[in-house]
Order: sequence, then structure tokens, then C-alpha cells
Amino acid sequence: MLKSVVVGDFLVEQAPISGGRFVAFTVLAERADGSRASFREATEQQARRELEAALAPLELTWLSLQHEAEVFSAQPKEAVLADAVIVSVPGQAVAFTTADCLPIVLVSESAQLIAGIHAGWRSLAKGVIENCCEQFALLAGGRVPEDTQAWIGPSIAAADYEVDALTRAELLASASVSKGHFSPTVPGHFLADLPAMARAKLLAAGVAADNISTEAASTFTESRYHSARRDGQASGRMATVVAKCDRRTVPLSQKV
Repeated sequence: MLKSVVVGDFLVEQAPISGGRFVAFTVLAERADGSRASFREATEQQARRELEAALAPLELTWLSLQHEAEVFSAQPKEAVLADAVIVSVPGQAVAFTTADCLPIVLVSESAQLIAGIHAGWRSLAKGVIENCCEQFALLAGGRVPEDTQAWIGPSIAAADYEVDALTRAELLASASVSKGHFSPTVPGHFLADLPAMARAKLLAAGVAADNISTEAASTFTESRYHSARRDGQASGRMATVVAKCDRRTVPLSQKV
């Protein structure tokens, strides 16, 4: 379990790959005062504004997720339709929401790049991780830098995530996904290990095995997280933030 810290009124879990030049963290469902925080775009605009204020002077932009494989690699002025982003400009931050899907962060100190990836099963199957790593490599000079660190943040564990045969087939058609990522349950249904699939894709893209860390706790079983599969339509959303700092912005570890 990662250590929780406070940013503004929010409890967050900081990615273990964050440093003085970069910030990456997931905002938990619970606030510092014990109330629940949610970042659903349609109904929780107040929470978004509060987080933006807590991170000032970082300029925070929100991704509008499509469950596709689109990657955005320039700082937008308004929310953009994409499931992954690469931040290279100091003083800028991007946030995206999850509630069982995988939030993935990439950081390279040598290339001065940080990326955030929203990997639900659909975007994972469509290649969002590969697309982001490819663009990350291009911006870094043609290959994924050797010092690239990857963090697979809070998501639903295989033991809690059952899919049907059609979903399994779509995932198996994706690069680096194998039959070993599934365990049969009742006929026509399988437990799917999305974090393991993401790890396999990161390895195939050139991220070193020792540089990949995975948050083990499941969003489905841990009450401090939002979970769409557990709570259905009543589920809120967590926010994952990736940012590149400059002299005007204070690293997360110094804000708490």
C-alpha cells in the first residue's frame, strides 16, 4: 500500500517514480476530512476546480476519455479527446479519470518527459500503451530511454475482473496479450489480468522490467478507491495527474 499524503483538501497516493522535476499521483476517493471526492466530468466540476486550485500555479488540463488509443503530445488549452498524454513543457499538468481502469505513468529524466495513460480494456486492446510509448520514443530521439520508469497505478485486480469470451478474444488479438493473462471461471467467462497485460506491453515497448512498478491493491476491494464494477452507476471517479515542474511550481513532496 502506498503512503497517502495531502494536497489541498485531497488525499493522494504519489507515484513512486515522481521526483523534483516531475509530479505524478492518483487522488483517492476519500478527502482529507473524510468526505468522498469524485471527478466525474458531468457532475463533479466543483471537485475539479478545487484540485486545479490546490495545484496552482501548475496549469492543469483534463483529458476527455474515449476508450480509444489516441495520444496527445502538446499542452492543450481546453479538454481534449484522448486516452494518453505526454507532457514536456515545465509548469504544465494533465489529469484523467479512472474507476477500475489502469492509470499508467511513464517518466524519463534524461528525455525530460512524463506521460499519463488511461488503459481500460478497450483502449488497452486498441493499443493505447504501444501508441504512447512510440510517441514517447520519438520525442526522446527514436527509442524509449533506458532510464524510463513506469508505474501502473490503482486498478481492478484479476481476481475481481471477470470478462466474457468476446472481450477475451478482443484482448487476445492485441499485441503482447496471451492466454496466460486469463483464468477460466464458469463456461464462457474468464478472469482477466489487465495490469499483467499492461506490463507485457510496456516490456515489449522497451521499458526495463526492473523499472516497472504496479500498485497491488484492487480498486474493487479497497474502499479508499472508486470502483465502477463495485458501485455501478453510483460510482465516482479518481483523478490521476501528471506534471512537469519548473521554478514557479512546487513539487508535490514539498506541498504536503
